Amino acid sequence: MIKLIAIDLDGTLLDDNKQISPLNKETIKELVAKGIKIIIASGRPYFRIKPILKELALDNDQNYVIAYNGGSISLGDGSKIVYAKWLKNKDIKKIVSYLSKTKACFNLYSADEIYTERLNQRIAKFKVYDGINFIIKPNLELALFAMANKIILADDEAKVDEVKNSLPRSLKRKYNIVRSTPNFLEFLPAKVSKGRAIAIFSKWQKIKKAEIMVIGDEENDLSMFKVASVKIAMANANDELKKQASFVTKTNNEDGVALAIKKFI
Repeated sequence: MIKLIAIDLDGTLLDDNKQISPLNKETIKELVAKGIKIIIASGRPYFRIKPILKELALDNDQNYVIAYNGGSISLGDGSKIVYAKWLKNKDIKKIVSYLSKTKACFNLYSADEIYTERLNQRIAKFKVYDGINFIIKPNLELALFAMANKIILADDEAKVDEVKNSLPRSLKRKYNIVRSTPNFLEFLPAKVSKGRAIAIFSKWQKIKKAEIMVIGDEENDLSMFKVASVKIAMANANDELKKQASFVTKTNNEDGVALAIKKFI
């Protein structure tokens, strides 16, 4: 019996307009009423997830949310962070030093603020960035940052491919570097992932792997597949996710989340 469902947001629960369909919303509310735990697992910071939690009535201290691709687990109302793992100053310097040499655009997330030296103007118009006020600093004073939640290379797909394919071993060994969209390559602490966060949470809740279902669409969701028995990939998911899925549902524009839930629960 499934007791916990972890759901990604962008490309999964949210459609291309960053909205939750009425059917997806109603299905989730039905599950909560039945006592099944729903945990949103996103690469977004908490403040970018909060409006969605409110829409789903999950913004309270009885529910939890995974943000920053597993970098934090918070109560649904944001009143308490119960688990967190960040990049330290020495990590920030190492990653930013490398990315600066690539001439790619990147963003640094720290304490619910997003800093950048420069923006790719095409990427900045993506709906996922709606409402975000970037703090633009032509030369980031890295000594000012004691920590960062994550650092994202945010650029054209070809540039992301180029950087990912030429990453030095020293970075790949020390950090979890994962793609969250074709245009985003995320740099996280080595042991940070959505899957690890779900494993930590399920241990607290005494929920077994056989009782976990996960739903996602991108490379950063692969870690969730390792800790669940029912693994759902969206029809719009990348090929590797589809290969490892228990079931490929419809797209994020076709109520794919609700369809998968109704099939397995």
